[in-house]
Amino acid sequence: MRSGPEDRVSGALSTPLTPVSLNYPQQAFDAALFPVEENAVIAQLRQFCAQGADGYESRRDFPAVDGTSRLSASLATGGLSPRQCLHRLLAEQPQALDGGPGSVWLNELIWREFLPSFNDLVSGIMQTPAVYPLDQNASRWQENSHYFQAMAERRNRLSHCRCGDAPA
Repeated sequence: MRSGPEDRVSGALSTPLTPVSLNYPQQAFDAALFPVEENAVIAQLRQFCAQGADGYESRRDFPAVDGTSRLSASLATGGLSPRQCLHRLLAEQPQALDGGPGSVWLNELIWREFLPSFNDLVSGIMQTPAVYPLDQNASRWQENSHYFQAMAERRNRLSHCRCGDAPA
C-alpha cells in the first residue's frame, strides 16, 4: 500500500525559465558572519567557546551586542554537529558541566537536540494547545514599570528559551 501520491513522469521543460529580478533594498551581506566552509565554521566555534561562551548568558539577548555564537545555521544544516560543539566547549570551558562558564550555551545545545527527539517520541506534542487554556482577559498587559523592570532583569521566575537562535 502506497502512502504518498503517484509518481509524476514528465519531460524536460520546453522553454527555459526566465530569471526573476527582485528589486528591493538589500543590505550588504558579510559572509564572515555566517561562514559555510568547514574550516571557517570550526574556527568560529573555537573562537566562541574560548571567548564568547563565558559571557553568553548576559549578552545573548541584545541585538546591538555581539553575544551569540552565530552557529545556528551550521548546526541546522549539518555543517557542524552538536557533538563537535560539546567537545570544543568542554575543551575551552571544562566547568560548563558543573554550572560554570559555558553552561548556559551547553543547556541550549542540549535542548536544541532533545526537543525534536521528544516531539517525535510524543507525536504531535508541539501542535497541541497548552494544558491550561490561556484566559485572554486574565493576561492583559499591565502598564506597570516595576513589572517591566523585573521582566527586563529576568526577575519574573519565568524560564527563558531561545528557540530561534539558540543554541548555536
